[in-house]
Amino acid sequence: MQFMKELRGKEVIDREGNTIGLVEDLDISESGRVTRIIALPKGIVNKITRKRLNIGIEDVETVSHLIMLNKTEEELKGIFKCKACEQTFESENSRKLHFIKKHKKPAKKTPIKKRIVKKKRKK
Repeated sequence: MQFMKELRGKEVIDREGNTIGLVEDLDISESGRVTRIIALPKGIVNKITRKRLNIGIEDVETVSHLIMLNKTEEELKGIFKCKACEQTFESENSRKLHFIKKHKKPAKKTPIKKRIVKKKRKK
């Protein structure tokens, strides 16, 4: 498994360009395909507690001298922030509901116009 040696220690970057951590290990299926990347997050506290990030292969955009992801760090950890007030939520749906309720004006209710069908008169 030559590629396993090559990927270990590579830097993992999210779609915004922030460094998430370094590749520590790979999860390989029975058929020999990489299914998950296990990364050690940056920071001294994370290195001491040995918390890992499990990154699915579907979240990887490109692999070169860096591993670029198509998600942000918050999305990988399951943290979603409201763009208007920076409040955090555990799911995308709860963030959307909060945004609609707190930051958007309610939609104006327009009356339903009844279609008037004119009958043609016979002459």
